[in-house]
Amino acid sequence: MRQFQITSPNFKGTAILQYDANNRLVKIDVSDTSMSINAINTFKAYIPADFDMLQQCISNTKLTVIESGYVIPFEDFWDKYKKKVNRLRAIKEWNHLRPEEKIKALAGISKYNQYVERTGIGKLDPDNYLKNKRFTDEY
Repeated sequence: MRQFQITSPNFKGTAILQYDANNRLVKIDVSDTSMSINAINTFKAYIPADFDMLQQCISNTKLTVIESGYVIPFEDFWDKYKKKVNRLRAIKEWNHLRPEEKIKALAGISKYNQYVERTGIGKLDPDNYLKNKRFTDEY
């Protein structure tokens, strides 16, 4: 996910926008701002659902937009891995990974699943897949 920090002279703090890999808006977080309820509703109505429209929408405003990095939430990993056991331990292991490792862990699931299917071995629990960094193996 792409994450953006939004600031403005019209409010204190920073709003956060997140767009998924398909450039669709998935999150607006204004909890760290001084915006009133009316300002929040206006802000949310103004932010485009499609990332490609973001620059056009903010070009004539006082908003400052800074991309703060590519974020992969644990839920993306959890949904793709499919084996739903030891969630809390998996979250702990996920939080210990560096951002680039999270990208590799998510990207490696497909090859790992093919390996498991091809060899007939049991699929690791998600926490062990992360802890043992099985996403670095060559399959």
